[in-house]
Amino acid sequence: MTQPSPAATVTKTVERDTCNVQVCTRCNVCYEFDTSATKRDLALPYCVSLNGKVLEGASTVRKLGASRKITLQAEPGSRVALFLNSDVHPKFRQSPVYEVVVGAKDVHIKITEKKRAAA
Repeated sequence: MTQPSPAATVTKTVERDTCNVQVCTRCNVCYEFDTSATKRDLALPYCVSLNGKVLEGASTVRKLGASRKITLQAEPGSRVALFLNSDVHPKFRQSPVYEVVVGAKDVHIKITEKKRAAA
Protein backbone atom coordinates (compact mmCIF):
# COMPACT_ATOMS: atom_id res chain seq x y z
CA MET A 1 0.00 0.00 0.00
CA THR A 2 1.41 3.39 -0.93
CA GLN A 3 1.49 6.22 1.54
CA PRO A 4 -0.94 9.07 0.82
CA SER A 5 0.65 12.31 -0.24
CA PRO A 6 0.27 15.11 2.28
CA ALA A 7 -2.60 17.51 1.72
CA ALA A 8 -0.84 20.32 3.50
CA THR A 9 2.20 21.22 5.50
CA VAL A 10 1.69 22.87 8.86
CA THR A 11 4.40 24.79 10.65
CA LYS A 12 4.51 24.06 14.35
CA THR A 13 6.55 25.92 16.94
CA VAL A 14 7.68 23.96 19.98
CA GLU A 15 9.28 26.23 22.53
CA ARG A 16 11.92 27.97 20.38
CA ASP A 17 12.28 25.38 17.62
CA THR A 18 10.16 25.33 14.46
CA CYS A 19 9.46 22.26 12.38
CA ASN A 20 7.23 21.39 9.43
CA VAL A 21 4.65 18.67 9.95
CA GLN A 22 2.91 17.05 6.98
CA VAL A 23 -0.84 16.55 7.38
CA CYS A 24 -2.89 14.05 5.33
CA THR A 25 -6.49 14.70 4.39
CA ARG A 26 -9.00 12.33 5.91
CA CYS A 27 -12.09 11.22 4.03
CA ASN A 28 -15.55 10.48 5.39
CA VAL A 29 -16.73 6.90 5.03
CA CYS A 30 -20.49 6.41 5.47
CA TYR A 31 -22.39 3.14 5.44
CA GLU A 32 -26.13 3.79 5.10
CA PHE A 33 -28.61 0.99 5.75
CA ASP A 34 -32.14 0.55 4.43
CA THR A 35 -33.72 -2.24 6.48
CA SER A 36 -37.32 -1.36 5.63
CA ALA A 37 -37.86 -4.73 3.92
CA THR A 38 -38.19 -6.35 7.36
CA LYS A 39 -37.95 -3.82 10.16
CA ARG A 40 -37.24 -0.12 9.64
CA ASP A 41 -35.75 0.33 13.13
CA LEU A 42 -33.74 -2.92 13.22
CA ALA A 43 -31.05 -2.62 15.93
CA LEU A 44 -28.33 -4.28 13.83
CA PRO A 45 -25.20 -5.06 15.90
CA TYR A 46 -21.93 -4.00 14.25
CA CYS A 47 -18.27 -3.12 14.71
CA VAL A 48 -15.88 -1.38 12.33
CA SER A 49 -12.52 -2.67 11.09
CA LEU A 50 -9.85 -0.22 9.91
CA ASN A 51 -6.87 -1.78 8.08
CA GLY A 52 -7.72 -5.20 9.50
CA LYS A 53 -8.09 -4.12 13.14
CA VAL A 54 -11.32 -3.51 15.02
CA LEU A 55 -11.46 0.14 16.11
CA GLU A 56 -10.78 1.02 19.75
CA GLY A 57 -13.92 1.03 21.85
CA ALA A 58 -15.71 -1.10 19.27
CA SER A 59 -15.21 -4.28 21.31
CA THR A 60 -18.52 -3.52 22.97
CA VAL A 61 -21.48 -4.22 20.75
CA ARG A 62 -22.75 -1.16 18.93
CA LYS A 63 -26.15 -1.14 17.32
CA LEU A 64 -27.40 0.71 14.29
CA GLY A 65 -29.30 3.78 15.48
CA ALA A 66 -32.18 5.84 14.16
CA SER A 67 -29.98 7.60 11.57
CA ARG A 68 -29.36 4.18 9.94
CA LYS A 69 -25.75 5.30 9.28
CA ILE A 70 -22.27 4.32 10.41
CA THR A 71 -19.84 7.19 9.76
CA LEU A 72 -16.11 7.51 10.35
CA GLN A 73 -13.04 9.21 8.93
CA ALA A 74 -10.07 7.42 7.35
CA GLU A 75 -6.92 8.36 5.47
CA PRO A 76 -6.67 7.65 1.73
CA GLY A 77 -5.42 4.10 1.15
CA SER A 78 -7.10 2.75 4.29
CA ARG A 79 -9.28 -0.37 4.20
CA VAL A 80 -12.60 -0.07 6.04
CA ALA A 81 -14.96 -3.01 6.64
CA LEU A 82 -17.82 -4.04 8.92
CA PHE A 83 -18.59 -7.02 11.11
CA LEU A 84 -22.34 -7.53 11.43
CA ASN A 85 -24.73 -9.56 13.60
CA SER A 86 -23.03 -12.50 15.35
CA ASP A 87 -19.65 -11.63 13.78
CA VAL A 88 -19.33 -8.64 16.14
CA HIS A 89 -18.39 -11.00 18.98
CA PRO A 90 -14.60 -11.62 18.92
CA LYS A 91 -15.15 -15.37 19.26
CA PHE A 92 -17.14 -15.48 16.02
CA ARG A 93 -15.42 -12.67 14.12
CA GLN A 94 -14.38 -14.25 10.83
CA SER A 95 -15.71 -12.48 7.78
CA PRO A 96 -15.76 -8.71 7.42
CA VAL A 97 -18.26 -7.43 4.86
CA TYR A 98 -18.63 -4.35 2.65
CA GLU A 99 -14.89 -3.64 2.64
CA VAL A 100 -13.79 -0.54 0.75
CA VAL A 101 -10.42 1.07 0.09
CA VAL A 102 -10.58 4.81 0.68
CA GLY A 103 -9.47 6.95 -2.25
CA ALA A 104 -9.06 10.71 -2.44
CA LYS A 105 -12.77 11.46 -1.94
CA ASP A 106 -15.51 10.69 0.58
CA VAL A 107 -17.13 7.25 0.32
CA HIS A 108 -20.86 6.53 0.67
CA ILE A 109 -22.06 2.92 0.66
CA LYS A 110 -25.81 2.27 0.59
CA ILE A 111 -26.86 -1.19 1.78
CA THR A 112 -30.46 -2.16 0.98
CA GLU A 113 -32.00 -5.21 2.60
CA LYS A 114 -33.99 -7.46 0.28
CA LYS A 115 -36.48 -10.13 1.25
CA ARG A 116 -35.81 -13.65 0.01
CA ALA A 117 -38.20 -15.02 -2.53
CA ALA A 118 -40.41 -17.73 -1.08
CA ALA A 119 -39.24 -21.21 -2.03
